[in-house]
Amino acid sequence: MGHGFVSGQRRKAAGVAYPNPYASPDQVKNNKDAYKFTCAQRAHGNFLENMPQTMASMMFAGLGYPVATAVLGLGWVMFRVVYAYGYVNSDKPNGSGRLYGSGFWLMQGGIWALCCAMAIKMI
Repeated sequence: MGHGFVSGQRRKAAGVAYPNPYASPDQVKNNKDAYKFTCAQRAHGNFLENMPQTMASMMFAGLGYPVATAVLGLGWVMFRVVYAYGYVNSDKPNGSGRLYGSGFWLMQGGIWALCCAMAIKMI
C-alpha cells in the first residue's frame, strides 16, 4: 500500500495521465517530478517482482527455522523500505540512491539458503 500511495502522489505531481505506467523519456528529461514518479514506479515494480518468491520461501523456511526466517524477513522489509526511499527521494542520477537498501538481497539470499537447508532436512 505504501508503494501505491507514493506512486499515486508522484503521478499527480508529475502530471502523468493514466494508463501510462511511467513518464516518457522526454518528460523525465524536462520534469524532475516525472523522474521521481518513474523512480517510484520502478521501486514498486521491483518490490512486486521480488515479494512473491520471498514470501513463499519464508513460509517454507519458517517450517524448520522460524526465528531465523522471521529475523531475515524483518531485515528484508527494512531494507526494502530503505531501497524504496533511496530510489524515490535521492537526487542521485539513474535512481542509484536505491543502492543504500540493496542489503535486501542478502536477506533474501539468507531466506533462500534456509529454504535449501529445509529441503535437505526433509529429504
